[in-house]
Amino acid sequence: MPSPKYCIILAAGKGTRMKSDLTPKVCFEVNGVPAILRAMRTYKGTGIPQFIVVIGGTLTGKVMETVNSEFSNVVFAYQHEQNGTAGAVDCAVKSLPSIPDDEDILIVAGDRLIDSGVLEQFYDNYYSSQALFSLLSLEISAPSSSGRILLDKHGTPLAIVEMADIRQRRAFTRLQQAVQKGERSRQILFNLLCTTFFPAETSPDETKGRKAFGSLWETLATGTDTIDDATIQLLNQAPTGFEFETPDGPIAFSPDQAEASPLRNVSVYLIKCGVLRSVINSLSCDNAQKEIYLSDLLNAVYRANLHQNAAATTLFKVKDSTKILGFNNPSELLEVEKTLTNAQNLHECTPGLLHTLPEWNAIFDEACTPGTHGHAVMQGIYGDSPDIIQRQVCEMKKIAAAAEKHFKPGTPLMFVRAPGRLNAMGRHIDHQGGNCNLMTISFETMMFVAPRNDDMVTMVHCDPADYPSASFRISELLADLPWDDWGTLIGSQKLANIIKESGGIGWTDYIKAAILRIQKQFTGAMLRGMDMLVHGNIPQAAGLSSSSSLVVCATDATININGISTFPKQFITLCGEGEWYVGTHGGSADHAAVKMGACGSIVKVRFFDFDVEEIVPFPEGYSMLVCDSGIKARKSSNAKDQYNHRVACYRIGLELIRKFCPQYAPILKHLRDVNTTTLNLPLRDIYKILLRLPENPTRTEVEQLLPDVDLSRAFSGHDSTPDRKYPVRGVVLYGLGEMRRAAKLAEAFKRNDLATVGKMFQFSHDGDRVVSYDKNWNPTPFMPNTGNSYILALLDDLDSGDVERVTRAQLEWQTGAYACSIPEIDKMVDIAQRTPGVIGAQLAGAGLGGCMMILTQNDAVDAVYDNLEKLYYAPANRPPRILKCKPVAGAAPIML
Repeated sequence: MPSPKYCIILAAGKGTRMKSDLTPKVCFEVNGVPAILRAMRTYKGTGIPQFIVVIGGTLTGKVMETVNSEFSNVVFAYQHEQNGTAGAVDCAVKSLPSIPDDEDILIVAGDRLIDSGVLEQFYDNYYSSQALFSLLSLEISAPSSSGRILLDKHGTPLAIVEMADIRQRRAFTRLQQAVQKGERSRQILFNLLCTTFFPAETSPDETKGRKAFGSLWETLATGTDTIDDATIQLLNQAPTGFEFETPDGPIAFSPDQAEASPLRNVSVYLIKCGVLRSVINSLSCDNAQKEIYLSDLLNAVYRANLHQNAAATTLFKVKDSTKILGFNNPSELLEVEKTLTNAQNLHECTPGLLHTLPEWNAIFDEACTPGTHGHAVMQGIYGDSPDIIQRQVCEMKKIAAAAEKHFKPGTPLMFVRAPGRLNAMGRHIDHQGGNCNLMTISFETMMFVAPRNDDMVTMVHCDPADYPSASFRISELLADLPWDDWGTLIGSQKLANIIKESGGIGWTDYIKAAILRIQKQFTGAMLRGMDMLVHGNIPQAAGLSSSSSLVVCATDATININGISTFPKQFITLCGEGEWYVGTHGGSADHAAVKMGACGSIVKVRFFDFDVEEIVPFPEGYSMLVCDSGIKARKSSNAKDQYNHRVACYRIGLELIRKFCPQYAPILKHLRDVNTTTLNLPLRDIYKILLRLPENPTRTEVEQLLPDVDLSRAFSGHDSTPDRKYPVRGVVLYGLGEMRRAAKLAEAFKRNDLATVGKMFQFSHDGDRVVSYDKNWNPTPFMPNTGNSYILALLDDLDSGDVERVTRAQLEWQTGAYACSIPEIDKMVDIAQRTPGVIGAQLAGAGLGGCMMILTQNDAVDAVYDNLEKLYYAPANRPPRILKCKPVAGAAPIML
C-alpha cells in the first residue's frame, strides 16, 4: 500500500502546561518511551522514510538529542519566530526545497500518538480518493476544545473552525442581541462577553481578550458608564457566524451549528507538497487568537479548487478516541499511559468465534439437514449445492475428529476456513497493477485454533506423514531476525540461514510468514500464541493457491485471536507481503481471491490501490471444471526460478520504457500504466514503444541498456548468470494483452457474451502455451510471433480502416509470450476446446504444472470427463482428477 515519503513533525511548542522548564512536551516519556520516539516509530512502521522535525525555543537541544538517539533520517528545521503551527510548517517546507511538488507529506504534532492501523486506513482513503488534502477526524459528541470540521452539502470537508473563534462569534451574537434589547451598560456587556468567550472555570485573560475583540475589549473593559453609538456601530459590524463559498453558492454556519459538528480536528493532515507551497502563505491571522492557523489549510485548498469537478479535500473518520492520543498536561499524560497499557495488555479474541468442540460438532451434524441453523450457516458459505455442502462438511468432521485427540476437553476453539481460488482472467499481472477476475472454489484449508497465554505457536496437520508438526516462539524468532522493515527481514542472510538450517521451505513456514508480517505491522505488543490444527482438501501444487489459502487462513486466525482490526486492502497486502518470506516475489491476487470471494459470483479486483471494482454473477447452467495435470507446480527449484525470471522481464521492460520515453517516466509506476488512457496516446504509439524493446537480451545486455538503474531486485530470486536471456518484449506484450482481457471480462459475463469469454480464454492460454497439438494429437512447439515484422503488421492493421483488421490488432487479442505452461496442460486445453459445449479452457495458476480450468455447459460435463480420461489421463497412466466448481464465499472464521 502506498504511504507518504515525508513527515513533518511539529515539536517547537513550549508545552507550558506540562509544568516543566527542563523537558519539552514531546520528550515526556509515555510508558518509558519519549512521546516523539513512540510517534516516529509508528510513522516509520507505516512506510515513511524521511522526517522533518520543527524545533524552536530554549529546549531544542533536548528534542534533537532525543530524536537522534534513535533516528538518523531526520532534517531539523528551526522556527525562529513562534508564529503558530502554520509558520512551523512553512519553515519545514522551506528547509527541504528539493521535495517534488507531487510528493505527499504527513503533518502531525510531535506528541500525537496514532494507532498504526488508523494511519494505514488514512493513507488508503487519501490515495483512493486522489484528493489533494486529507485530514483525520474524531467522530465524537462529547465536549472538547478541538476545532470543528465543517462539511459542504455533498459531505466534502469545507473548513475547520477553532473553538476560540466559535466562542468569539457567539459573544458577538449575544452582545448584539443584548444591545438590540436596549442594554447599554458597559459593565453588564463586558461581563456577558467574558462569560461567553472564556471557558467555564477560567478567569478572563486580558491578552486573549484584546486579541479576540480588539478595540471593543478596550471600550467595554474601562469604566462603568453606558456605551456610545460608535461602540454600537462597531459591535453591529462584528461577525456573528461563519460563511464559506462552495460550488453551490455561499453556505453559513452559526456558532452553535459549528460547535455541534461531531467531527473534531486532531491536527493530522496529508497534503501534496506543491499544494502546500501554493497555499501556506495565503493564510492570515484574522481570527480570535491572531495566529496563523494551520487548520486554515483545509479551506484554503477547498477554495483554490472550488470549480474543479473532483473534490480536492477528503477526511477519514475515527470513532474510537483511544486510537488517536495526545496530551497537554500531566493529568492527560497519565490517561494516555493508562490507555496504551490497556491496549498492550489486550489480547481478546474477536467476540463470537470461540466455541467448544461439542458445539462445533452440533453444527456439523445438522449441516446437511435443511431448516436447521447448521444448514443455514453452510448455505451462506457454499450456496444451495447439497453435494458441495456434504463434501465440505465431511472434511469438517475429519478435522473435528482429529481435534478430539489434539485439544483438551472444553478448550475454546475458533474454526477458520480459506478456499482455493481460480483467476478466471488476469494471470501473471496482479503485481503489475492489472485486474484479476477471481472465483473461490469449494476446496479449502481448514483450521481449529486455540488461543494461548504465551507467544508459542504450535502447528499440527491432520496428515502428519506428509506435513510434519512444528512450533516456534514469536519472541525467539524476532530476536534472530533484523526488524528495520519487512523488506530488510525477508532479504536478510539470517532468514536464509534459518530456512537452510531447517531443510528448506516447509508448510509451516507459510504460517510463520503470516504471523511475522502481522507482528511487524502491529508492533505495539507481542502477538498471542496459538495451537493450530490444520486440514484441507485443496490439491497441492496444482495451481489452486493452496499455499496462499494457508497464508490467508493463518492471517485470519492471527488477527482474530488477537482482536486486531484490519481493512480489506491492508489484510490482502499483509498476506501478499507475508508470502515473500518463503521467497516468492509476486503480488496479492491469490490472497485477494481467497479472502474476497463471493458465493455464486466472480469478483473483479484491481491493485495499486487494491479495490473490488465489480462483482458479477457466475452464469447459470455452467460450471468451472478444474482438471489436475498430475504434474506438480511446486514453488521451488526450477519452477520458482522461472516464475521470478518472468517477473524480472516485466521489471526490465518497464525500466526500458521509462528510459526510451522519459516524458512519461513520472507516471509509469507499474506496467499497467502503459496504456492509451494514462499516456493519452493512440494504440499505434503503444506498439511503437514495444518495437523499441529488445526481444531476448542477456543480463549483460540489459545492464548495458540500463547502466543507471538498480537492477538488483529484478535479478534476485532466480538464476541470473550474465548470458541468461530475458524475453522482455514477449512478456511485456503478454502482460499488456492480459490486462486488457482482464479489464473487459466482467462486461462480457454481464452481457452473457460467452463467445467472447471463450475467445479471451484461448488468447490468454496461448500467451502461456509451449506446445500445440494437431488433429492426431501430435505435438509441435508453439512459436508466438513477437518480432518486428509482427508489430509492424499490427500497425498496418490499425491504419487499414478495415473493421476486422483493426479489431484483430487490439491489445486483448495479442498473446505475447509468457510461456509458463507445460505440454501436458497444453494438451488438456486442446482436448477441452475440441469438446462441444465447452466455452473456453486455459491454464490455472502461475503455471509450470498444476491444473487447467474449463468453462463448460453443465450438460457437456460428462463429455469433457470422457474425453480427458480417454485422451489424456489413460495414455499418461494418471488417475483422473477433475473438480466441478461453483463460486463459494471467501475466507473467514465461521461465526455461530
